[in-house]
Amino acid sequence: MSSTPHDALVRAILGQTEHAVGILRGLVPAGVADRADWSQLRLQSGSYVDSELRATESDLLFRLPVAGHQAFLYLLLEHQSTPDARLAFRLLRYQVRIWHRWTRDHPQSLLPPVIPLVIYHGRHPWPFGVELSDGFQLSSTIRRSIDDHLLKQEFVLCDLTEVEDRILHGWAASAVARLMLIALKHAPHSVDLVDRLAAAAKLWRVATQSEAGGGFTRQIFRYIYLVNNHLEPHVLRDSLIRHVDQKTGDIAMSVGQRLIEQGLVQGREEGREEGMLAGQRQLLLRVLNQRFGDLSDEHKHKIANATQQSLIQWTDRLLHSQSVTEVLDD
Repeated sequence: MSSTPHDALVRAILGQTEHAVGILRGLVPAGVADRADWSQLRLQSGSYVDSELRATESDLLFRLPVAGHQAFLYLLLEHQSTPDARLAFRLLRYQVRIWHRWTRDHPQSLLPPVIPLVIYHGRHPWPFGVELSDGFQLSSTIRRSIDDHLLKQEFVLCDLTEVEDRILHGWAASAVARLMLIALKHAPHSVDLVDRLAAAAKLWRVATQSEAGGGFTRQIFRYIYLVNNHLEPHVLRDSLIRHVDQKTGDIAMSVGQRLIEQGLVQGREEGREEGMLAGQRQLLLRVLNQRFGDLSDEHKHKIANATQQSLIQWTDRLLHSQSVTEVLDD
């Protein structure tokens, strides 16, 4: 079961290959896109994201024949408001997990290529590089002398903060997939959200024509309400009726009313508290990683499930402790 509105939206829509194919085809290198058999695109089961990051990342793995050989497309969606300079390293870790699973199931086969794709929709543009070596602490002189011996990897980045809405409107993907990208880009942060949604009038009309599309638009509206604390259902309804049609406005209103009846206001308050707690856990994890190096899975699990009181105690110990164990000791 999806743990966040972001994850629920991504899995509901991109978990359907008819909606995923246009997004993926627009992301992969042209040489792959032209030689792939997109009719054979298949979603694979499982998630490879670190357990403590599942509130801020969503991932999907697809299998795709390319020029007669099996390949994998690994799509990661970054929901973090604070970008992580070591994303390329995390992606490498996730890829190794994919290969471990492959070698377990295919012990006699060579490794298939895994192409890492990232869609980022934070508050500000992505500030870091996309190569693994961008995260190395090396001077340019030393880098040149050992470059041939460094592990090479570069991920494909789609930074939604840098993509104009007109590009998203015209993306060669289904109307539902394009609306999902617009919602991911604008729902959490944009002050002119209602206008941004109304501007996609053509996409809303296409998406709501079929029964299946109507279900997906409901999922998109649900996501929008859950991640935006200021949007009033009647305001969105009135705007969509004016700029799109009655049907779309009524769908938006009914989704909003149902969430209110289910205790949306209380859920938002609880969600804000849990979000703050998740942020504190992530901050402590990063500080400990920087000071003591990579943490064990046991320590990561302990932090991921820590209470507010434990986090306060551990933070107080940071200045005087000489090891992770001293910090997290009960």
